[in-house]
Amino acid sequence: MMEPDTYARIHYENDFFTATDYYYSQGIQGEFVHPWFRRFFLTKVLISGNEQVQNGISVEHNGFTPTSTDHNEILFGDRPYAATLTMKVFSMSRHDSLNSRIASALSFGVIGPAAGGRAMQST
Repeated sequence: MMEPDTYARIHYENDFFTATDYYYSQGIQGEFVHPWFRRFFLTKVLISGNEQVQNGISVEHNGFTPTSTDHNEILFGDRPYAATLTMKVFSMSRHDSLNSRIASALSFGVIGPAAGGRAMQST
């Protein structure tokens, strides 16, 4: 069963508590689904059916850290501090007659200083 036609949710992950994921430190995603997004111009390029369709947008911010935060320089073979900021327009439709679900999305975003990683990592 699919979720309601209108909903909002926030998903937050943080490696601070368990410290088990090397390179990934935290991420936050906000998602909003509403029937209005079916008329949104970017939704027109997505693949969707005509049965039980949900359309929405999502914004996601992820932060990544190297294995050691004690060095100012990039360590050979390690990864630097980094962040991604993406926006996604998506469509999901369930087809009971075909016993299937179709999902498609269009994502765009930035990586590096424009993604705001410094603020995420220093907080």
